[in-house]
Amino acid sequence: LAARPTDMAFSAKAALSGVRVAGASARPAAAQQRRCATVCAKKAVKKVQLVLKEQVSSLGKAGEVVTVRRGYADNYLIPQGLGAIATQDVLDAIAQKQREAEAAAEELRAQARKVATAMSTVGSYVIKKKVNDSNELYDSVTARDLIECIHAQLP
Repeated sequence: LAARPTDMAFSAKAALSGVRVAGASARPAAAQQRRCATVCAKKAVKKVQLVLKEQVSSLGKAGEVVTVRRGYADNYLIPQGLGAIATQDVLDAIAQKQREAEAAAEELRAQARKVATAMSTVGSYVIKKKVNDSNELYDSVTARDLIECIHAQLP
C-alpha cells in the first residue's frame, strides 16, 4: 500500500492544526517557496541560572547562583567570564570551595584567639631606642620593632 503525495499533505495538515501546508495547488513554484511555516515543539528558555565567577554590581557576589535572562547570559556574562551556567558539577565545585574557605577562616580565628590570649597575659612592652638630650627619639618605632618585642615575650 503506497501513500500518494496528496494523502501525505492531508495527514500533515491534520497533524499541524492551524498551519497551512502547501499541497498540490495551482500556485507557481516561487509563491510556494516564499510561504513557510515555523513549527516549534517547545518554547525557548527565557531565563537561565548562572553561577557568578566575579562580583557583578547589579547581580551579586562571586559564587552566588542567580537567575538572568538568556540573552544577558549569552551575550554579556558568559563571554566576559563573569558567570557560568549552573550545572551540578559547577555547583559541587562551588560548595567545595566554600567548605575550604570556611575551614581556612576557622583556622585563622583560632590563631587570632591564641595570639590574643598570649598578648593579654604579657602586659606591657618595652622597646629601647636612642634619644637625644631633650628626650626625643632619633628613630621611629616600626611595626618590625613591635613584632620582635611581642615574639620575645611570647611563651
